[in-house]
Formats: sequence, C-alpha cells, structure tokens
Amino acid sequence: MLCTETQAEPVQLNFSTFAGRPVMALVMVGAVHGPRRAGIFAADGHRLAGTPHHFLRQDQQLPQDFELPQSVHQAAACAASLGEQLDYARIDFLSLEDQLYASEITFYTLGGYATYTDPETERLLSRAWDLRQSWFMASPGNGWRKTYAQHLHAALSEPAGSVG
Repeated sequence: MLCTETQAEPVQLNFSTFAGRPVMALVMVGAVHGPRRAGIFAADGHRLAGTPHHFLRQDQQLPQDFELPQSVHQAAACAASLGEQLDYARIDFLSLEDQLYASEITFYTLGGYATYTDPETERLLSRAWDLRQSWFMASPGNGWRKTYAQHLHAALSEPAGSVG
C-alpha cells in the first residue's frame, strides 16, 4: 500500500479520455481505509455538478472545497498521451503527496454502466466520444462490417435530430 507519514493513502485520479483528450476526472479518497468519497471534475480542474450514481449519499461526496493534488495536471498530460490512439479509455493514477503512480487503464468503466446524477455530465461525455474514431470505424472492413460501418458513418454525419 502506498502511504507516507503525512498521507495515509493516495488520491485516485480516474480520467475519462477520448482520442487523447482527457474530459473528466473522477477523484476518490478513502478507497482503502475509508470513508470512501468522490467528486467529478473537468479536465481543467473545475468541479462538475452532480455525482456518479455509485456515490449518491452526501457522506460519499468530496467536500465542495476539496483541493486537487498538485499532480493532477501531470496526470492529465499522461492520460492524454496514453489515450492518444484510443477512442475511449479511463486512465487511472494514484497521487501521493507530490508523486504520481500509474494505476489502471480500462475500456469499460463499471462494465459500461457508469451513470451520473447530472445530465450535463452525461452530455459532456457523449459529445466527447466520436465513434467515427473508433477502431471499428477506422479499420477497413468487408462484408456486413463494411456495410454497417458505412451506414453508421452516414448516420453519425447527419445533423443532430435529422436521422430517423
């Protein structure tokens, strides 16, 4: 377990990254020793409204005056670099005092079922994910895959609200 004399456990910084662009960070404290609390922040560090649905109770939320660790900017830059060739990845770090440690990269946050109480957070993430940059869409295909990719690309290229 990572700890120091002045910090019992690291702060978790989990970045939702789209094609190398960190958009949001889920920041957690107390994952090991408790109490487990979290907040969501934009990649530039400002606090976003709402909370993930798995942190609904008030005592599970970081206080509004919570200060991000100094390493958050370094973590965002590393997430951008690591996620550059991935249409989506959650790239996680642990911050302990002034040190930053790599933690995890996942492609299916909470098995694909991550949700948030503020609809604007959902819109922020949805707008950031351009499916045209996904491996499926960017790779040459044949047969039904090629046909499906062509139709999906056409649908994604339509102005919002004009399909259907």
